[in-house]
Amino acid sequence: MKLIIAIIFIICFAFLGYFFYIGLDPKDIGLNFIIEIIGALITVFVIQKILTNREAKKWKEAESVMNQELGLLTNKLRSHFREPMNISIKGHKFNIDNKNEIEELQAKLFNDLIQNLDLCIEKMTEKNWKSLELNLTILKQDLYEAVIIYQNLLPGQIFGKLLRIKSLFNIFYEQFGIAPFLFTASKDHWSTNIFGEEQSKIIRMSLEASFKKDLKVLFNEIKGFGKLIK
Repeated sequence: MKLIIAIIFIICFAFLGYFFYIGLDPKDIGLNFIIEIIGALITVFVIQKILTNREAKKWKEAESVMNQELGLLTNKLRSHFREPMNISIKGHKFNIDNKNEIEELQAKLFNDLIQNLDLCIEKMTEKNWKSLELNLTILKQDLYEAVIIYQNLLPGQIFGKLLRIKSLFNIFYEQFGIAPFLFTASKDHWSTNIFGEEQSKIIRMSLEASFKKDLKVLFNEIKGFGKLIK
């Protein structure tokens, strides 16, 4: 806006100098010059205002859709970890048409998972781990797509949080991928370890300890992300 006004002034003064140079009446030139400047400024101001309002309206709609999509991603992260860890939404009363009520319940259940994470992991069965393994594949793709789509649209703080979640998720994903069979299959179906079954048990215990530590950090980041996009 300031640049446009400056350009108008430069052009007008250029014309004014030219008119003086060719010998036109200064009074007529001055009056016409002022009228032209006022008319040009009003035109530029009105047009700029219309364009700004139109652009703001477009971005407001886009921002609303974007926040909705990120809210869905947050709830997907919560539920796809929570359900295999036996923190279920089943049995809880809520109004399906009340988004705030559902959001509050999702946040509460996820907070319960964080508070009881160690116990939840210890109680997971092979079936639970298989379910989590499938969910991890889905979440990995969703996080990748979210980063690609929103990298130039989100404010720095929110996008930084999303990148942090993706990074922590990938750490857990890679750790779990080291020996998923130690969790998804019974001991009788574990791959043969040249150092014996006892060594496989030690590896599982070590991985489980890492899961407890790393998932707590990841889950707290997801919790913080949910608060940011409200």
